[in-house]
Amino acid sequence: MKKVLLAALMLFLFACGGYNYEKGRDAYDRGDYQIALQEFRPLAEEGDASAQTKLGRMYEQGIGVPQNFVQAHKWYNLAAAQGIEHAKTYRDQLAERMTEDEIKEARMMAHEWMEERR
Repeated sequence: MKKVLLAALMLFLFACGGYNYEKGRDAYDRGDYQIALQEFRPLAEEGDASAQTKLGRMYEQGIGVPQNFVQAHKWYNLAAAQGIEHAKTYRDQLAERMTEDEIKEARMMAHEWMEERR
């Protein structure tokens, strides 16, 4: 029930323009990573490939979030699946620093994310 309410709230805010990629990018550029995360995460969860790429960068570099290569790979993979070429490049470069188990976990997470939204 909580997930349904949260999803409904996120959809409402997204539809009302509550989250904004440019606001997130501006916050990121000025080093306000808390605001950037607040803007990017809901957009990424809704499928915005640019926000997914930025969120991947934040996780890869540990900017505003704890560094987490599995999460970074997941977000890059989702953005790459939508045709974002630099997300594919970032994902492939990151994979060189990951174990096979980490890559499998990230792929599984991306697959589950896509399945939940079908």
